[in-house]
Amino acid sequence: MARPEDPKRLKVIDRFVTALKAIYEGADYHFTPREVSKRLKHWREVQSLPAYFVSADSVDRQPEEVGTQLFREWMRISVKCYVADREEDPTTQLEKCLRDVRKAIEADHRSSAAGSLGTLVTLLNVDTVEFDNGMLALEGYGYFDQGFIVCVEGDWGEL
Repeated sequence: MARPEDPKRLKVIDRFVTALKAIYEGADYHFTPREVSKRLKHWREVQSLPAYFVSADSVDRQPEEVGTQLFREWMRISVKCYVADREEDPTTQLEKCLRDVRKAIEADHRSSAAGSLGTLVTLLNVDTVEFDNGMLALEGYGYFDQGFIVCVEGDWGEL
């Protein structure tokens, strides 16, 4: 018996992971991520940095019916990042990683390739970013949480 297709919400989360795993240091990006996952780890638990963690958060917005059996649902995708830089202030590395994340997600959203964010989501906007404000600086670490507001459409069985 065939298994059901993954929910669209899960496909979006997985695609964020795929887009971040595709980052490679070079002409387009500052750093290759050492870890990308859907499980947030404590900074002491992470073996190699930078590390990205993707999860879905709720938004204060009701799903909308936009057509016959067609619904629009909003979700906030959170990309958390840990960096380590014991030689300089981690702020520099944080800002470069933040730019890498935004660039990778934007590029995937502009893509029309099958399974890309460009085909999965109706709308994608950059939301607020929160930094650790130096809380981990004594240990040589830094942290940010970049949010993306995503709109997905489909019937309830797809979402």
